[in-house]
Amino acid sequence: MGSGLTLAASPTEQVVLPGAHAIFALNVSNSLLLARSVTLSYNLSAGWVGSVTPQNLTIPAGGSANATLDLQAPADAPANATYSFPVTASDATGTLASTTVNVTIQAPPPPTPPTPVAPPNLRIQIGHDTGDAGSTVEGQLSLVNGDPGSPPLDVDLAIGGLASWHPSFPVSSFARLYAGSPQTVPVAVTIPAEAQNGTQAFAITATATVQGRSYQFVVVWNVTAVAAPPAAQPSSSGPTPVTPAPTTEAPSSPAAPQPNLALSLSDAQDLTPGYSSQETVLVQNTGNVRLHVHLAGSAADGSWRTTLVPNEMDLDAGASRAVVLTIDTPASAASGRDGAAKATVTATTDDGLQRYLPLDLRIPATSPASQAQATVAPPTPPGADAAPRVSGAAVALAAGLGAVGAGALVLAHRPWREKLLWVGIGLYTRLARPDVLGHEERERLYQIIEAQPGVHFHALQRELGWNTGTLTYHLRVLEKHGFVVDRRDGLYRRFYLQGTAPRKEVFETAGPQGLRADVLEAVKGRQGLSQTDLALALGANKQTVNYHVKALERQGLIRLEKRGRETFLYPADASASPGREAHA
Repeated sequence: MGSGLTLAASPTEQVVLPGAHAIFALNVSNSLLLARSVTLSYNLSAGWVGSVTPQNLTIPAGGSANATLDLQAPADAPANATYSFPVTASDATGTLASTTVNVTIQAPPPPTPPTPVAPPNLRIQIGHDTGDAGSTVEGQLSLVNGDPGSPPLDVDLAIGGLASWHPSFPVSSFARLYAGSPQTVPVAVTIPAEAQNGTQAFAITATATVQGRSYQFVVVWNVTAVAAPPAAQPSSSGPTPVTPAPTTEAPSSPAAPQPNLALSLSDAQDLTPGYSSQETVLVQNTGNVRLHVHLAGSAADGSWRTTLVPNEMDLDAGASRAVVLTIDTPASAASGRDGAAKATVTATTDDGLQRYLPLDLRIPATSPASQAQATVAPPTPPGADAAPRVSGAAVALAAGLGAVGAGALVLAHRPWREKLLWVGIGLYTRLARPDVLGHEERERLYQIIEAQPGVHFHALQRELGWNTGTLTYHLRVLEKHGFVVDRRDGLYRRFYLQGTAPRKEVFETAGPQGLRADVLEAVKGRQGLSQTDLALALGANKQTVNYHVKALERQGLIRLEKRGRETFLYPADASASPGREAHA
């Protein structure tokens, strides 16, 4: 051009991924005897973003100056496409020098599958124990971290069962397990003095977290009560008078009511997309009172349907009845690992006793030949009279407690001696992060927090109608997996979605904090709560809870009321109803 200026780029071509930056070094040389000032500019294609630094240069006579050109490709740029960008150096007289740079879009590499996280090899077991009515029975829970060379494994423990038996961990509900070193944790129950001969099942859950994923292991502790023998008549030193035998026998005192229920599955069948299969669920009344039972089925994936016939029945003590469970598999369901859904059969009695039978519904992987054969017959339409197509055994029980009759029990409206509190017994051995929101009620809780940032504990209780233990459990699951965070605001505990919570310094930290604040909040939310149920609801041992209860009593924030061997808690400004427990 005769301007004496030369513009060069290094390199002249680059290959980048969609959305990535291509960086070029620009050099402007001046062969004249006078310095020149120029402005650098470039032309961009649609969707591209660019910058040049510095944009204005002064090139000395016989010298050169440098700049940097940064071009960012669109995130949706097509693979293998090449783009050319003219770059110019100009002043008021026009273009003095120019060059061209080229950028080729590289096809993105296939995603790298995540490295699987091996679940911990945790072995947990406990024996069968027996005790007299009115005595305290202590068992030994054995825990072993069976992964040689692995780092220490931290385990949180929880126990569920009849609250009137006061199940607890008298020493600690936490264990740190070193590889290959067995550890025992004491667990205890107190058998009520009026208990009759019989066995009660208590579910012990061990939760271990490895690389952000939680795994649950469940074992059942069976404790057999031996009723106290009838009191012997005192003997006298004189001759024993002969008393004529009564003509009628005095009625014996009735046994204390002990409701119990168990669910189990038999005759499992293969599942085929577009067809129905039938299973047999056995409902057993394992208690000593007559029960009226309602049955319901549900599946986590709404495209699967379950039906139970009959769905309502009366069961005498010791009786059992078979129920037909029909599973409608969607025609779009895949086979193998992708063809799966979680389902639950729930049995509920009129007085609130519940049992859960968790099911893992899976469609077996099929060969190409069997897949071709399966397409010959169309799916059976709903309501058709044709017999359902079944074959093989493929409905598997998840690692829950329904089959052994020791699962999650909830007695929401029974007398306090029979009240059972849900303390977070997992229905499945593993809870992976993607499954956290797969729980219908937990997803509802998440949506409320999303819609009402900063909603506090009692407001959630009022809106959901849950008891303290249930709400505490689901909040802890959401917090543990990084979905929700909480902030203490005086006496309130407020909840936010991860990343939306204000800084902790925003709140004035007045009043009790930590577990002590949780104790006070639970007492205010459920007046007349027993100290035993409080410990179960908070997942803390009784000694720790008692320490905070005494501290709150000394501060004048709560009031204690002793009835029999149990202590009931009330806010300091509330009045108790003597002899009656507060409603759950």
